[in-house]
Amino acid sequence: MTDRERLKQETGLTDEVIDQLTSTRDYPFITDGCSGFMSFLWNVFTKKAPPWEGFCVAHDFAYWQGGDNSLRLEADAELMRKVSKEHPYWAVLIFIGVRLGGMWWLPFPSIRKVDGKWIWAWNTVRWGYGYKYPRYK
Repeated sequence: MTDRERLKQETGLTDEVIDQLTSTRDYPFITDGCSGFMSFLWNVFTKKAPPWEGFCVAHDFAYWQGGDNSLRLEADAELMRKVSKEHPYWAVLIFIGVRLGGMWWLPFPSIRKVDGKWIWAWNTVRWGYGYKYPRYK
């Protein structure tokens, strides 16, 4: 499933809306699931995606769009709320991870699956990653 298909599935957005949003950004939407590292480790140990990965795709979409810091906090809190319904301890760890690792000015690496292979990526999931680095709004 492509990142675009995952986005449509998790958010209910139409192709037209995605096209319109993409036309105002420097880069197309991509997702690494749950911060890449969590998806990677969960996959290594359980041989499947984390049960909350769909929430992470919607969270990545908010990060791709960018905006002011209040929107970032809102996106991070929403992810924590959704995950906490079934996995409260993981929700806290995820929240701490996205608050620390998602700042636009910190070039944290990500690990993502592309064409069936796990690869390293830089500056691809920071706040406002739909824009050229370091622009975040």
